Amino acid sequence: MFYDMGFYLNGWRYLEAAPADIPGVWQWGTERRDVNSTTNGIGNGKRNTQIIVELLKEARETMKATQVADAYEYNGFSDWFLPSKDELNQMYINLKVGGLGGFQSGSYWSSSENTSFGLNPPFCQKFSNGEQSQAHKDTSLLVRPIRQF
Repeated sequence: MFYDMGFYLNGWRYLEAAPADIPGVWQWGTERRDVNSTTNGIGNGKRNTQIIVELLKEARETMKATQVADAYEYNGFSDWFLPSKDELNQMYINLKVGGLGGFQSGSYWSSSENTSFGLNPPFCQKFSNGEQSQAHKDTSLLVRPIRQF
């Protein structure tokens, strides 16, 4: 667990990171299409993931970061998703900085697009130093799913 909202809202209070990365590196997908409806805040990764998965299905794209996070199953749970920009940052602050979670030092995908910067590149975060930036959607980066409960 890496985040406690302090109260239950919309059926959840806590955010939990999967115990390990999904093996390999993954493209975000939809390079030629903007999603235009993802948001950055804590609590938005699940909705972002649902929107992106539907768009990827329509575009007939497979094996993208959001899809592998959405399909992830662990310990009887199948409600995992790709974290939003702010959720990803909380994972970095509350787990990686404290030496928890077994994170790599590479960059991890978020489910949030930067809608104020050209072709809506998605945000990512370097877990070597915490820097958040954007990357082209066809870049292959790490994926760590999360879930709400």
